[in-house]
Amino acid sequence: MGIINVLPEQLVNKIAAGEVIERPASVVKELVENALDAEASRIAIEIEDGGKKLIRVTDDGRGMAHDDLAVAFDGHATSKLSTDDDLFSVATFGFRGEALTSIGAVAHARIVSRPPGAIEAGEIEMKGGEPGPVKATGAPEGTTVEAANLFFNVPARRKFLRTDRTEYAHIVEQVSRVALANPDVAFRLVHNGRETLSLPATDDRRRRLGDLYGRELADALIEVDSAEGPVAVTGFVAPPVHCRSNRKMQLTYVNGRFVRHRRLNHAIAAAYEGLLVQGRFPVAVLFVRVEPDEVDVNVHPTKIEVRFSRGDQVHRAVLGAVRQALRSADLTPVFQPPERSNRGGGAEPGGGRRPFRMEQSSERTGVDRTAGMPFERRPERPGDTATVEREPGAEPTDAPPAEEPDEPRCFQIRNSYIIEERADGIAIIDQHALHERILFETIRDRIGRAKLESQRLLVPAVVELGKADAARLLAEQETLALVGIELDEFGDDSIAVNAVPAVLARQDPEQMVHDLLAELSGDLQSTPVEERKLAMAKIIACKAAVKAGDRLTRSELQSLLERGRQASGRDTCPHGRPTCIVLPYDDLERRFRRK
Repeated sequence: MGIINVLPEQLVNKIAAGEVIERPASVVKELVENALDAEASRIAIEIEDGGKKLIRVTDDGRGMAHDDLAVAFDGHATSKLSTDDDLFSVATFGFRGEALTSIGAVAHARIVSRPPGAIEAGEIEMKGGEPGPVKATGAPEGTTVEAANLFFNVPARRKFLRTDRTEYAHIVEQVSRVALANPDVAFRLVHNGRETLSLPATDDRRRRLGDLYGRELADALIEVDSAEGPVAVTGFVAPPVHCRSNRKMQLTYVNGRFVRHRRLNHAIAAAYEGLLVQGRFPVAVLFVRVEPDEVDVNVHPTKIEVRFSRGDQVHRAVLGAVRQALRSADLTPVFQPPERSNRGGGAEPGGGRRPFRMEQSSERTGVDRTAGMPFERRPERPGDTATVEREPGAEPTDAPPAEEPDEPRCFQIRNSYIIEERADGIAIIDQHALHERILFETIRDRIGRAKLESQRLLVPAVVELGKADAARLLAEQETLALVGIELDEFGDDSIAVNAVPAVLARQDPEQMVHDLLAELSGDLQSTPVEERKLAMAKIIACKAAVKAGDRLTRSELQSLLERGRQASGRDTCPHGRPTCIVLPYDDLERRFRRK
């Protein structure tokens, strides 16, 4: 008997579903795109328990007749392709005929649909891959698709789903991406009976951007409208002052489909060359139009990747369009004073600060700026700015204080680097990277034992965000509280920061929130809580550490170096940058031809 088995159709469908349906947000994406292909003008999405218990998408599109419902759950059944040639000029969102089959294979699925003019609607159910008969029922024109108990028959996949709030945040992000490309369609999202997103149809894409990502950002965007040959590029880009710490707000669409493409990202970055500091990324929402036969969307089951037949031409068109928009705009930043002078919850008037506070750190479970780095007052040395007081009547003396023979000599250059004389050579130390490493280890040790100490703000700082970003932060509410950040929901697209880590009491809460969102993008929400806590600890350490340009006193320099020698990971900062470069004396002597 042979060892090769032909897999049963049910198992094949489950395997295929694993490529198409990753989580509840994948179901929402597929069903909403089907509704758009059906020319819907209104789409309502209802979910329960982050989509794990129920996902229901209702539209007012063309609907399906009884005969179509009978084959709707069949594998590779689609109304969007009929010949081989159609595959190379796809003008619809769906075309593979896998979505409904995949959903029905891993959920209790149900479709109710009535085409325009039909007397009655049809209904069909599919539970775990077994479709039932089509039954007549009553329903308005359009289609409703339900997916209940997602992954009920694939427990290995279900256990990898995150919390309800995290899954909900992914759904909001998916809906936001689709809604942005289709402003002429009204969208409504309801979670556990509560309406969380309501987007009226509009012909103004900037208004749709404001509804999703905040009015302040939408008003600041620069319009892009250009065409180069067969490639048209429209949309918006933001002035450099609105840059972010990752590419999450670079939203690129090809023929209305949200895609990720390296050439598009490179073109955007090249257009901003010289306008942004290293490590910052522009905000851009771009819609690229090409002929359907010039782009291959049949690259991945999720259809988020594409190939261009003339990639260089698309790159030039995007680069030229963005560059032209930036050159035609006034990019001079406009200073706007903060709305509340006490938003920092106790910051000193004028916002001034010293690189280090000289108080000794306490033994509490929290951490302040000096945590892990208690600076001790030492006798002042020549070159220190402090004056030396003498006893009344004492004679002044020009003799310098006695040097401590074993203490290394050090000094600061460019208010950013510390030069230290060592036995084996000259060390050049990045003061920010070293202090960041010291603070990170201190914070890491403390959050392993208890919550970080937080400081309540006198007035909560309200930060306006997009609905997807607000949902993402709220999904991490409990983890954020462990590192001293307390926030609450404030409307559908804003959050209120009530407390911040004591070490960040003088930082801008709004900037801190955006930095957190950068860390919470991508796959971080799928990682264990301990790893997420460490990622947030990196942000806190980076924000609290001395910066390049901060002037340090002699005693601060020495204390920083002393604590650095005790740090376990002193060779790099938490993000992997080196903290120190050593020039051995032997190398110096060879360079000066002494050897």
